[in-house]
Amino acid sequence: IRAKSLDQIVSELATHGLRALQIREKDLPDGPYENLALNILDAVKNRPLRIFLNSRISMAKKYGTGLHLPDGADIAAARKTLGPQAEIGVSCHSLESAQAAERDGASFILFGPVFSPISKSSAGTPRGIAMLENISKMIRRPVVALGGITPNNAADCLKAGAAAVASIGSLMDTKDPKRTLAAFEKTLGAL
Repeated sequence: IRAKSLDQIVSELATHGLRALQIREKDLPDGPYENLALNILDAVKNRPLRIFLNSRISMAKKYGTGLHLPDGADIAAARKTLGPQAEIGVSCHSLESAQAAERDGASFILFGPVFSPISKSSAGTPRGIAMLENISKMIRRPVVALGGITPNNAADCLKAGAAAVASIGSLMDTKDPKRTLAAFEKTLGAL
């Protein structure tokens, strides 16, 4: 059981340098999801944190956030609603889906799982560093590595061509988010 709420954890991480956050919670109905998003937006309102809402196009437009879409989603429709400058990330699990997302207007590709995920066991077979490297070479958009990313393997992802890394389990399941984030920054800052 977490001693802190999600918005408290995010606020603490944002204070210590977290740069972007995807509010996943894809199983929440719109009302509770919007309340969660508003709590997080309020908790980080004076910090330079980029927020991405998961598949909620109208909410992303309403609150001026970025949007994150699943593999195969209608990126063109989201782009039409949000405009040409909107940040739209898309989850991809293969080179073909990454190429399609790039062609359809994604701002960046969230690729994974690179390693075995910490936060969920149903994410599928890890794709590995070699596939991350191949996609990073073939795609012009930034590629963000996800899935089992820890301070110990984050640098390998950047060396393979990822523009950034994303982590759920390492940051959300730690007893000391500040220390874990600092470990990521130390590892990634050394490159």
